[in-house]
Amino acid sequence: MRRFHLRVLALALPTFALSLFLLGCGASKEKDEESDDDAPPVKAEAGSKSTGKERVPIKATEFVPLTGAIKLEGDVNVAELTNALREGMKQDRDYCLSGSEAETTEQDYRIGDNKQVGNVFVWIEPEQGFYFEISEAQLKEVPKQKVMRQPHCAFIPHCEVLFTRYVADPKGTLKPTGQKLHVVNDAKVSHNTKTKGGARNRDQNETMGSGAKVDFDVLPENVAFEVSCNIHPWMKAYVRAFNHPYATLSVVGKDSKDQAYGTYKIDKVPLGAKVRLFAWHEKAGFLGDPKGQPIEITKNMVQDFTLKAK
Repeated sequence: MRRFHLRVLALALPTFALSLFLLGCGASKEKDEESDDDAPPVKAEAGSKSTGKERVPIKATEFVPLTGAIKLEGDVNVAELTNALREGMKQDRDYCLSGSEAETTEQDYRIGDNKQVGNVFVWIEPEQGFYFEISEAQLKEVPKQKVMRQPHCAFIPHCEVLFTRYVADPKGTLKPTGQKLHVVNDAKVSHNTKTKGGARNRDQNETMGSGAKVDFDVLPENVAFEVSCNIHPWMKAYVRAFNHPYATLSVVGKDSKDQAYGTYKIDKVPLGAKVRLFAWHEKAGFLGDPKGQPIEITKNMVQDFTLKAK
């Protein structure tokens, strides 16, 4: 009987040791880099050796601007929206109403006398199976902070574009640019900064006394990153983070007569690149096809959008 037990133990030991080895390997390996899982696989062309989820880089040799305007279709009663905003100011009402006109007028629609709309996100994305190759020179130009302030009871700016990650290789590895969203409460009252994004960005809720500062590392994803305040629930702002620098916001003019109102310009877009062009507004949603408008970047390119008021 003793000899039988020893034989069973001898047979079991190699399997047990192998299990420990495999577990040890799995536990010791840390994931230092992220993957751009949203990117689709490459459709291999004739003679191509790329297979699986590898992507083809778009290597820019010349850059050009992409410009356009966001034109309003329909009417928006800005005065009515502003009255509703001010009526809804319950907490710290007097202090909140002491802010600038930009802080105390409605935030959803910024419209110039030219019937063009500001605060519309505009960006491009590569076609399926491709990615933008980002140079060291481009990375050096990335500011480490995009600052969002709360001087009274509104987030300034109301919308912001971030470039926090870039695709580093054909496998879709994402590496950080170092840029963060830097939120400052420079008001005399307390705020909290609550964030809500998609699956890649966990919800956060930071209480911020007067003078407090918080950094948020926002991952690129295909939904907007909403910033709000529970103490003053009318306070909202919107952020979209990208894995490339080819994104912007349409202009909110210095005043309603500013002819630049509702125009946009994406600097240094790769000339000749076949891409998809997107525009998104916090109330109207995507302007046009949510899958983007296919275009090929040419010199002196102008692409306008129409925003239907909702």
